[in-house]
Amino acid sequence: MEETYKFLKENTKVNYVSTINGDKPSCRPFGDPVLFDNKIYVLTNKQKNVSKQIAKNNNVCIVAYDNENWIRINCQLIDDSDNTEAKKAVIDEFDWAIEARLYIG
Repeated sequence: MEETYKFLKENTKVNYVSTINGDKPSCRPFGDPVLFDNKIYVLTNKQKNVSKQIAKNNNVCIVAYDNENWIRINCQLIDDSDNTEAKKAVIDEFDWAIEARLYIG
């Protein structure tokens, strides 16, 4: 997990998350992930379409590239927004995350 997190956090500037929007794929850039309790978290605002898409179908693909290597992670994201310890860790790193939805990948 640490190696994957390091690649996403330190080696790349942008990670791309692909979801399903109705019956079509949708892909968008995501910022920094957060490592907490040996789990990688991705963050998004509760009101964004991506959050609604993940709520309907939590199967996603995360892709990143560091100018030499690719990583592709097919996973299911789990809403962990009610985890107060994880939320505190995320807010400590990103103050804007007070209104974020937390997903474990």
